[in-house]
Amino acid sequence: MKTIIKLFLLAAISLSNSNSFSQLNGTYTIGTGGNYTTINNAVSAAVTQGVSAPVVFNIMSGVYDEHIIINSIPGSSAANTVTFKSQTGNPDDVKITLTASDYNIIVLNGVENLTIQGVTISNSLNIFRKLQFINNCKNIKIINNIFTRAPSANQGGVDIDGDLFFGAFNLNNILIENNVFEYTGYNIKIASVFSISSNIRIINNIFNGYIIIEMDGCDSVLIEKNRRLSDSLGTLRLINCKFFKISKNIFLVEDRLFDIILVESGDTSSCSIISNNFLPKGIISMNSCINILLIYNSIISQRSHSNYAGIVCTSSSDIVSVNNLSINTVTGYALNANNSGLNSDYNDYYNGGNSNLILHNSTIYGNVSDFYNATGLDEHSNSHPVNFVSTSDLHLTGSSIGDTNLAGISTSFVTDDIDGNPRNPVHPYKGADEPDVPLPIELSSFTATVNRRDVNLIWTTASETNNSGFEIERRIVNEGIPRVWEKVGFVRGSGTTFTPTNYSFKDEGLSTGKYNYRLKQIDLNGNYEYYDLRNEVVIGIKVEYKLSQNYPNPFNPTTKINYELTDDGIVNIKLYDLSGKEIRTILNEAKTAGYYSLEFNAEGLSSGVYIYRMEVDGILKDSKQMILLK
Repeated sequence: MKTIIKLFLLAAISLSNSNSFSQLNGTYTIGTGGNYTTINNAVSAAVTQGVSAPVVFNIMSGVYDEHIIINSIPGSSAANTVTFKSQTGNPDDVKITLTASDYNIIVLNGVENLTIQGVTISNSLNIFRKLQFINNCKNIKIINNIFTRAPSANQGGVDIDGDLFFGAFNLNNILIENNVFEYTGYNIKIASVFSISSNIRIINNIFNGYIIIEMDGCDSVLIEKNRRLSDSLGTLRLINCKFFKISKNIFLVEDRLFDIILVESGDTSSCSIISNNFLPKGIISMNSCINILLIYNSIISQRSHSNYAGIVCTSSSDIVSVNNLSINTVTGYALNANNSGLNSDYNDYYNGGNSNLILHNSTIYGNVSDFYNATGLDEHSNSHPVNFVSTSDLHLTGSSIGDTNLAGISTSFVTDDIDGNPRNPVHPYKGADEPDVPLPIELSSFTATVNRRDVNLIWTTASETNNSGFEIERRIVNEGIPRVWEKVGFVRGSGTTFTPTNYSFKDEGLSTGKYNYRLKQIDLNGNYEYYDLRNEVVIGIKVEYKLSQNYPNPFNPTTKINYELTDDGIVNIKLYDLSGKEIRTILNEAKTAGYYSLEFNAEGLSSGVYIYRMEVDGILKDSKQMILLK
């Protein structure tokens, strides 16, 4: 009987304890007169009792002077989330601060499925960090908060630091969105020294920091639609990160020698992308990086220092730079590439016509043509002034809208602009802004082949606006001195079309000599523009073996390759990857001496940089690189 009574009493005590520590679910209030008087009381209840359903802690208006540590909450999951938020939704109504000396205000220690929303976190004197992550946090949302400081406070912002507590952790699926960072020191710092942090999303925040974001050793990073608009220091640094996307950000900083977007040791096996960013007074710098696509960025650099330019690429490989506007307003470099595997084309580099436009491997180039002739890079790039709305608003305006000098190359990697507007699928603008006005006619190719005394001209337009047609003009070059142009034919245009259109014209019975050709494209309103054939056409004179750069380049999935033969022979053109492995045979045929053009389709190949080589009768004659972007 005594044993039965004891068992009954133990069961009653157990039942009583179970009821007193039942799992939380639903909505609770924090503050005077609420379910919990302090935030720490609510945290203690959640950590002690656990949760059985989604839980929301509504924090009532007021100031909360607390040092808060949130440990793992039993029962939390993707479905059973825990949220601490301002009851009014206004972050100005709830201020979490700490007047006592400490290293941080809020610590998240191994917590999962947690949201902190709509509050102000304000540090006072000697507070080192406002929000600290340690020990395997995941599925965390930090949204709609204000991070500020009291006068004379020391540090600020969100500091996600791997060295402060135990020095090792994993972060996974962290969202930092719609926050305002008012402090001018570090805003966000992620340092994964011993293990990788992954799926970090930093979206739609406003920054004011000396270092706005610094990330070390992170995997799968998205930094998108953030703003740094005040005119003071601010840098974004990515170190040892991979699979990142930096897109649609606006970073304005004062004229100091700082890299505004700095990527170091970005060793990626899959392409990372920096696209559609406005950088007034900016720099994009890539140092010791691999496999980055730099595309559709608008940069105004104000750097005359010898090591700085709008785009800087050093000790890197497989860096593809296309469709960027790099403008230097203090006549400094627009591009600085040193010891780098840079593959660049369809960019606009401009510094007002100053002689130091491009610095490449310690050689200075004053124009894009000299740079291309020496390096084979930026064949279709140019140096042209650009009209922006203002020095801080880099949307195009005035004569830059509809300017064919700003014509880029289409790619499936990025299909919209900084505002989310769709890119022209055939003929997009360079830079981050795609105006509503489509670009007028633009040639995607213009080539010539020779058959004895006849020249066959072939050209393709990517799109046309009010195109009446093309006058074909020719001039003979006598001992290197060109004579006057003469009209030799006319081909009717297609009016307005946004689909590619092919044209051809045969110029027959020419005398021995060298010739230049150009097209005079005439609009229906009488306006006209010239398009020059890049190479001289030679009739009756032996030419050198030559393998031309493919066009377009980068391409997807087809491109044209021109080549020249001095004698008849078996022509073999093969494709290799950068390791030297043979990928595909492009051509293996007997050809007579002359000019040729072929089309190569890279369907089935992955994006990347390839090498194509031409042999004639088994002897190597020339090789070039091509860039496939899908």
